[in-house]
Amino acid sequence: MKKRIMYIILIINIIMLITLGIDYRFKVITTTATDDEVKERDVYLNIMATNKMLYNMVKSITADKHKVEYMFSQEQEQWNFEYTEDSINNLSKKDLFIYSGANYEPWAPDFIENIKKDKVGIINASRGTKILYLSKPKKYNEKDIKENSYYWLSPDEFKVSLSNIKNSIQERDPKNRDYYEQNYVNRVKELDSLTSKFKETLKKIEDYNYIYIGEDFEYLIKYSSLKCTKINNNGDINTEKEKLIKKLEENKNTAIIYGEEYELQAFREIINKHNIKLIKLYKECDGGYVELFNKNLEAFNKFASEK
Repeated sequence: MKKRIMYIILIINIIMLITLGIDYRFKVITTTATDDEVKERDVYLNIMATNKMLYNMVKSITADKHKVEYMFSQEQEQWNFEYTEDSINNLSKKDLFIYSGANYEPWAPDFIENIKKDKVGIINASRGTKILYLSKPKKYNEKDIKENSYYWLSPDEFKVSLSNIKNSIQERDPKNRDYYEQNYVNRVKELDSLTSKFKETLKKIEDYNYIYIGEDFEYLIKYSSLKCTKINNNGDINTEKEKLIKKLEENKNTAIIYGEEYELQAFREIINKHNIKLIKLYKECDGGYVELFNKNLEAFNKFASEK
């Protein structure tokens, strides 16, 4: 009888030990695996940018680690875009949606309001940049666009925007945080090298007065600290012509900065009569920001060599 009781007690103890061991084992393994998974698991992000410029900015940070796409290759496409239920649903499946902000995509606020935000992170690339405002608002349907959207033309504002993109990707993929940080540092160093050359070139042409048409390049103009006067081709043209002639009388060493040929049409007669030198600049470039800035640097270098 005593032996039977002892066997029963022994069997109960063995069962308890096995049960506790299993419970302990699985609790520890499960907890450890979850912690490690959060820190170490590989992440593959689906990132959508609104335009080619942002796409290149994202790729300069991620390289080929994630899938990156863009919606529009031309600026005018963004203004003509009308979103649908399908476009909202497709975007809602992405991990990150990055847009320029500063009303460069005037439809974005309404579009974002309709996106299902349980998965997709929404990044305004202009957050923290110093936005300039237009002297005369643009019209988008019934909406007044007051912001000058081309903030990235200033290298200082571009760096802020690139940092926003870098931070958003680091947050989603913390395992590769250092990799993204180093890519950002490399891009900034590359740009700083060009801006140093840009400032050297500007010293060679600081004896000139500059007229710039419109407001698209105002960020770059302010960054350059050149002596510039703005004229508009969408206001009282006679008044703007008088302003141009007055500047020529003050200093014959005057050049006009512009972006598109049509901007010159109203002033072409004066330009030809006084043989005014022209500097064509660019707002966007398929090859990315460094290539864009280098194209504008080359435009100033060409002017410096010919003046």
